[in-house]
Amino acid sequence: MNEELTRHIHLLKYADLSKRVDSLVTLNEMIGAMTPVTAPVLVRRANEMVSAFTHVMIEVFDKPVEEVNLRFAKYFISIVLKACSCREIMA
Repeated sequence: MNEELTRHIHLLKYADLSKRVDSLVTLNEMIGAMTPVTAPVLVRRANEMVSAFTHVMIEVFDKPVEEVNLRFAKYFISIVLKACSCREIMA
């Protein structure tokens, strides 16, 4: 799981829109299916994940509104909220 998480964080930060969406879906699934076994991996990578969220947020919302892919932005914000609402990740 560690390698997969690292790969999806990297893709979220640097890939094209399609791969970013795929990475968000996977991160959403990982956060939603957190268990005592997977939680430590997510916690170890929390800073990297938040860094990727920040990178994407700046890139997406630094554009004029007309250029923002609103569907992606809405989904992205919902995943950020989910991650930031997770007590284990934000500890």
